[in-house]
Amino acid sequence: MSILTDRELIMIREELTRRKEDRYGGIWDYIPVNKIGSLSVSEEEKGTLLFTIHLPGSTRLEYLYQVSAKSEIDRLLDQFKEITKE
Repeated sequence: MSILTDRELIMIREELTRRKEDRYGGIWDYIPVNKIGSLSVSEEEKGTLLFTIHLPGSTRLEYLYQVSAKSEIDRLLDQFKEITKE
């Protein structure tokens, strides 16, 4: 899941390894919008999209999505362009 505000992009994902006693879980990454150089999406394997957040230097954060989320990711990219246009 991703949430874009005017100040940050919040990426929420489940932990890959959860214990039975963990009732709730998730990893929340908060990325300041002013630190994001660009966002991109590409199709990886059949049925999988790679969403990439390009940060200063050559640092990247990568997240996998099902191809069925393409329209939502495209909407996120459009919203990011709106927020960051000068």
